Amino acid sequence: MKRLFLSLSLSVLLLTFPVFAAEQPSIVVTDPAERPTFAARFETANFEVYVPHDDIYNLEVVLTNLSSITLATDGITSTPLRLATVRPHDQVLSPFYNANDPNWINGNRIRANNGQGVVVNPGEQVNFLAEVKAPSLPGKYLLALAPVVDGVTWVPSEPFFMTIVVDNDVTPSAQYVSATEKRITINTQTQRLHQQVGGDDLNVFIVSTGKNGYNTPTGDYHVDHKNDVRYSRAYDLYMDNWMGLANDRWGFRGYGIHKLPYWKTRTGRIYEGEAHLGRRVSHGCIRLGYEESKTVYDWADIGTDVKII
Repeated sequence: MKRLFLSLSLSVLLLTFPVFAAEQPSIVVTDPAERPTFAARFETANFEVYVPHDDIYNLEVVLTNLSSITLATDGITSTPLRLATVRPHDQVLSPFYNANDPNWINGNRIRANNGQGVVVNPGEQVNFLAEVKAPSLPGKYLLALAPVVDGVTWVPSEPFFMTIVVDNDVTPSAQYVSATEKRITINTQTQRLHQQVGGDDLNVFIVSTGKNGYNTPTGDYHVDHKNDVRYSRAYDLYMDNWMGLANDRWGFRGYGIHKLPYWKTRTGRIYEGEAHLGRRVSHGCIRLGYEESKTVYDWADIGTDVKII
C-alpha cells in the first residue's frame, strides 16, 4: 500500500512541475516565395554619339527598378545600386573612365543621382550621370553598362549600349570589335552551348554531342554555311537550322550544329527525343532543342567563330 501511495505521489509531482528539456537552436525557414527577386530596365534607348578625341560627353541614363524589393544608392547603404561596365575588355578599367568625375568609382562603376543617397522602390526610376571620356585614337568604340547591387548581385536586365565615334572615324576599333564580336563555345563535358557577344554569355543552351566512337572533334571552327534543312543520306535523317562547321586546316568535314533530327513518314515527322539533350548520343554533330536551334541559327553569321572544348 505504501509503495502504491509513493508511486501515485511521484506521478502527481511529475504532472505538477514542468519538465525542462535541453534548449534547442532556433531554425528559421525562409519561404522561397519571400526571397527577393532582382530585375531592372533601362528607359534610355541605345544610341550613337560623335565625340572629338579626349573630349567629354555628359551621359545621362534612366533605370527602372523592377525588383521585388527596394534598392538604395550610394550615401544610404554599403551595397548600393550602381552601373557597371560589363564587357571583359573594360571590366577592370574602362577606356571611358574620367578620373576627374566623382560619379565614376574604381574605374568601372558609375554611382546614381550624383552621389545623393536615394531610395528606389519597386517601379521607381533613378538617374545616372557620368562624364564619358572619348579615347585618344580615332575610330568606333562601345560602352556597355548593366546595373549591379555592389557586393550582392548583378541585376538582370538588357544592357545599355552607347556607341562612341571618335573624330568622325567610323572604322571599328579593336575595342569595338572585341566588344561586339559574336562567338559560339561548345563544352562537350557539360553538354552546353554558349552563345556569346563580346566574351559574355548571351544564352546558354543544353546540347547533345557525339557519343563514344563518334566524339565531336574539339578545336577552333567557324560557321562555314547555313541551310534551313539538310538531309543525311547515310542515316536518312533531316536536320533543320543546319550550320556547317569548318576550320582552317581541314575545311568542312561533315560536322554541324542543328536542331534535333527527324525522319519523314507518310503521316508526318518523327523527331529524336528531347531527352537526348544533355547526353552524348549524336554521330559527331551538335544537336540543339527546337526553339534553341532557331535562336542560334538566326543569330549566327557565316564566319562566326565556334570553339569546341
